[in-house]
Amino acid sequence: MVTPSDSAPAVTLDAPIYVEYSPGYFGPDGPGEDPTTLIQLEACGACGTECFPGAPVTGLVQVHGDRLYFLPDEPLREGTQYQGHAGGLEIELDFGFCTGRSFDRSPPRLSGELHSSSTRVDAQCDLPDGGYRLAVSFAPATDDGPPGSIEYLLYLSRGAEIEAPRVVARARNYASEEITLGVLITPEDAHTPICLTLAATDGVGNAVVSDEPQCFDPITRTVFSGACTVARGASSGGAPAVVLSMGVLGLLIARRRR
Repeated sequence: MVTPSDSAPAVTLDAPIYVEYSPGYFGPDGPGEDPTTLIQLEACGACGTECFPGAPVTGLVQVHGDRLYFLPDEPLREGTQYQGHAGGLEIELDFGFCTGRSFDRSPPRLSGELHSSSTRVDAQCDLPDGGYRLAVSFAPATDDGPPGSIEYLLYLSRGAEIEAPRVVARARNYASEEITLGVLITPEDAHTPICLTLAATDGVGNAVVSDEPQCFDPITRTVFSGACTVARGASSGGAPAVVLSMGVLGLLIARRRR
């Protein structure tokens, strides 16, 4: 996977540029190639111009997990066609995109409501005693940056022995009318009503948290109002919300440091 996606138009001038490699490619058991040799970027002329060749773009190459990032020394130029190349893959990847005229200033916008479901599942590797498969569906977020740079994070913000929200699912944005995130929980976790809260971040670290958590009983599938997060009193309900906001803020700061 490459971001910005191949042939993407109107890419923001500070858009993240990265290629996702197979799991463990950059780990101790990977090929051991020098990452700085695996990705190149060239600037062509105006949008629609082909590169034969273009002007090399200088920048910093960094590895974060299975992603190889290219960080240009200067912002991308307005209205310019770019051509990139990523090596080290089974099939070497050529990609191109065209910039717009603006920077990514705003966080993603979550549109529509969250919809949840719960299904009983038998014993499996991740659930030796069985449990429940939860699914939270929602319309894709929109952003003033590349849609492919949006990442969704689903937090368990209320449940048995939950003292602080924790991430239970995460996924990249993709072209679809509906995004679905799945979570497996144990029978013990399902003994009490739970709340799931959705957050979304874009490629430059702007973040947003859904206004209302999705709260329900995994066993009876009864859906509650988001106010269930404070059902045990204002003092116990307020803390998770504050911690969740701080957690998303920490993610935003970490990305900007990258």
